[in-house]
Amino acid sequence: MNSLKWSSLTSGAILILDDDSAFRNLIAGILAPRGFRIIECESPEDAREHFTSPDIVLAIVDYRMPAMSGLQWIKELRDAGKNFPVIFCSAEPCDAKTFATLRTHLKVSLVLQKPIIPETFVQQVESLLPGYNKTFELAEGIISGRELRTADDDEDTPEYLLKQLQQIRSRLEIQKAIRAAQSQYLLDLERDWKQAGLNIQSRKSGMPAHVEKAEALSEISGKAKTSDKGSTRAKTSGKTKSNSNGKIQPKSKSGAQSQAIDHDRLTDVMLIAHKIRGTAGSLSLHEVGDSAGRLEDLLRTLESSDADQIEIIWNEIDREFARGSLVVEAAVKAGVSQEKVSTAITKILVVSNEPDVSQLVKNLQVKSVASLVVVEDHLNLSEQLKASNFSAVLIDMSLKRTKALTAAREVRSLPGFENLPVGFIFIPNHKITKKDLCLCGGSVFINRPLKPDAFAQSLIELLHSTRPSQPKVVVVDDDEVLTNFIVNILSGERMWVTSTNNPMEALQVVEQIDPDAILLDVMMPGLTGYEVCRQIRENKQWNDTPIIFLTSKASTEARAAAFAAGGNDHLSKPVLAEELITRISNQIYNSEKRKKSHGLDTETNLLLSASFLSLAPKFIQSALAKNSKEAICFSLILIDNFDEHRMLQGFFSTKQIVASISQLLKTHFRAEDLKVKWGENVFVLFTSGYPKKIAAEALSTLQADFAKTSFIGANNKKFSTTFSAAVKQLDKDGDTVEDLLLSAYTALMKRKRTGVVSATD
Repeated sequence: MNSLKWSSLTSGAILILDDDSAFRNLIAGILAPRGFRIIECESPEDAREHFTSPDIVLAIVDYRMPAMSGLQWIKELRDAGKNFPVIFCSAEPCDAKTFATLRTHLKVSLVLQKPIIPETFVQQVESLLPGYNKTFELAEGIISGRELRTADDDEDTPEYLLKQLQQIRSRLEIQKAIRAAQSQYLLDLERDWKQAGLNIQSRKSGMPAHVEKAEALSEISGKAKTSDKGSTRAKTSGKTKSNSNGKIQPKSKSGAQSQAIDHDRLTDVMLIAHKIRGTAGSLSLHEVGDSAGRLEDLLRTLESSDADQIEIIWNEIDREFARGSLVVEAAVKAGVSQEKVSTAITKILVVSNEPDVSQLVKNLQVKSVASLVVVEDHLNLSEQLKASNFSAVLIDMSLKRTKALTAAREVRSLPGFENLPVGFIFIPNHKITKKDLCLCGGSVFINRPLKPDAFAQSLIELLHSTRPSQPKVVVVDDDEVLTNFIVNILSGERMWVTSTNNPMEALQVVEQIDPDAILLDVMMPGLTGYEVCRQIRENKQWNDTPIIFLTSKASTEARAAAFAAGGNDHLSKPVLAEELITRISNQIYNSEKRKKSHGLDTETNLLLSASFLSLAPKFIQSALAKNSKEAICFSLILIDNFDEHRMLQGFFSTKQIVASISQLLKTHFRAEDLKVKWGENVFVLFTSGYPKKIAAEALSTLQADFAKTSFIGANNKKFSTTFSAAVKQLDKDGDTVEDLLLSAYTALMKRKRTGVVSATD
């Protein structure tokens, strides 16, 4: 396939007139990526200023607005001699008379009812603009969007494949626009709904008996009129009169007047409900839109209801508002949760209550690296981590030392999060020792004051800190749009993804990365995915590496061809994010290659010795790349009296001891440090960044903590034990991992009964 680009053959602007900012944001987010300049107008007055703009090619106009209806504004537009297409949007069904007026007299091109369907809306807009076209750049030349629509739909043709990519890109852009608009909309939704409730409840203050109240409200609803300036006048009957402030005062049967009621509030409630009715559904908040619609319909029935029915209707309004409040509350909560989960591809959980961190969340440079989800304390940290897929955790030391370190250990104590990288933000003049820093398991330390550029770079380092242990995926597809989509999705799943758009480079990339899985597009210029697969399989090193084909064909023949070429699975285009993640994850974790290269002990989840020896050179290389003088230490740990405990306390008791030491290593040291179960009672810790003196002090602290740990032995009696350790540093005590192992073992045998770690021997 070839690269796909949007271009506008006729530049132009689209004017959006709607008093609802969320709806404007949605439409702008959908149309702006297609090459249009968007003019957003909140009021008819603002839009009227653009009557003289020569480049407006389309107007999208809402029906009900506070000062003027959409029909009136369109009439002024036509009277001004402007004949460009207009789309009329209304949250209410359009009756035959209004439709005729719009089409015949106002020359409206399209009448739509909110909520809109974004994907369909895009097609409708483009159909109204014959001068607007999309072009797709092919290796053989240029083919237009119209030619694509009439091209042969044979799945073998490049045109058909480009149409599939067009659909993927369009859907991604629309989904992104919906998420952005919804996120902004939820900030205002709860406020607007509460304001509507206050206006509804205001009628209850100082009311007379329910009959008089109903009659008064009937007069308000049925006879209130709005002038061109937006002011409301009420016509009085024998039961009502207007005071000097323009407020209606109902009379009781005794002639006593109740507290004044501002009928403008009723109009405000209807406008709020009308606005929510149209916009919420367009943003996929359908229950909210339906509830607002029922509320608006009930309010409008007041206009034609008899006095004896008014009280019944108001009771229904109260009930509907109460039901709607629950729906709105649920939508806001779900929306906040959804924003945390899905609005960003790479997410970092930040534990902080400081304003400087909150400001950085919105910084564009920071957002380009990752989406920060901020929680103010560590109390529900485990729930937050389980509820979403975070790539790292950042903890602010302003929470106080004990709380911050507790939070870090809580992260590492959760099953499946042992290798989640953790970073720390420090306050000026912090009093944390180097030993504490070594034991806190921090991969990155960020000092205040926080500056966006340096902070963003620190986030990159944090996210990349565990790359050696992350699954590695290579993506080969000549379409950059689809490639970026796949890279973003899989990176958000904490996979290390490398891509190339040139199939001729595929073999070279695979050799460099040695991936755990490969995604191959079938149709590529010059070299098909089948040929690339054949080249990869010729090397025995990658015979067990899962290869997944990307194909637009879903037929039995296509699947058979993928497997015949040496593929393990295939994905049909357009690619669905959920299916992509599931297929890749299953292939990676079911492959013998990953089990061999990333072999873990099944009980402790620590590396096995063979895996450690294969990863150690990469660990050293990565550490020295950061700093050529980086201290790299090898720590050998031995459980004391292990055989004696097994004989006296039983096999189950020794399993407790092994599990306890494993947990200490995982909770106190960095995710990227290599923790190894070398033998039955022997462990290895391979660290960087701290000289052996600091590493030895840290292990001494763990020795003391471990000695206080109680285990359940024979006859349910408690017992305790100790461990011995020796620490050696690369270059100072040996030039290779094997040298360090021998040196540490020799030192340990001399001192294994002392239980004291020494930095020097």
